[in-house]
Amino acid sequence: MNKDDMIRELATKKRNITRQKALEAIEYLDRHGKPINFNSVAKISGLSKTTLYNSKELREKIESYRNEATPIAVKTRKKVELSEASSKAIIESLKRKNKALQEENKRLKEQLEVAYKGYYDNQ
Repeated sequence: MNKDDMIRELATKKRNITRQKALEAIEYLDRHGKPINFNSVAKISGLSKTTLYNSKELREKIESYRNEATPIAVKTRKKVELSEASSKAIIESLKRKNKALQEENKRLKEQLEVAYKGYYDNQ
């Protein structure tokens, strides 16, 4: 095997590794219901956006997912509607938590006041 053949073989291996990284990132994003676009695939795969754009296969695959993003937006809207339906419960829970924290804050201030009083009385 001569030098040129070795270079070609290494380039092919590198292309295959790059392709595999991008496909695994796309699969991961799809499996977790996350948006699939050039930014997200680049971030997950560790590849540059330029690399993704320059590969015709990867570019077409990412663009096809990106063009199918509308159903995800519909799913997100449903989640928002569901969270609005339960917002009263969330608000009440936060009010209770806020009240408990206010009471704890008041108690701690009183303890601090007693501690300071004892400190200054001893001096």
